[in-house]
Amino acid sequence: MTHKKILIAEDEKPMARALELKLNGSGFDAKAVFDGVEAIDALESEKYDLVLLDLMMPKKDGFAVLKEMKEKKIKVPVI
Repeated sequence: MTHKKILIAEDEKPMARALELKLNGSGFDAKAVFDGVEAIDALESEKYDLVLLDLMMPKKDGFAVLKEMKEKKIKVPVI
């Protein structure tokens, strides 16, 4: 059985790392990135089942990430 992949886009590194550790420990395959540009890069290079998206991030905020996901037809549920 494959693990569900979750992308965590959160610029507060302690929070991102805590979420990543907790989700990985709960049987998910979680990866943390720390700004909107990294989030888009990750979404273009790998397939994810869910994105946990912070709205206030450097380089590209969560709203810009959502807009770019729509433009690039990246269809992944976002929280």
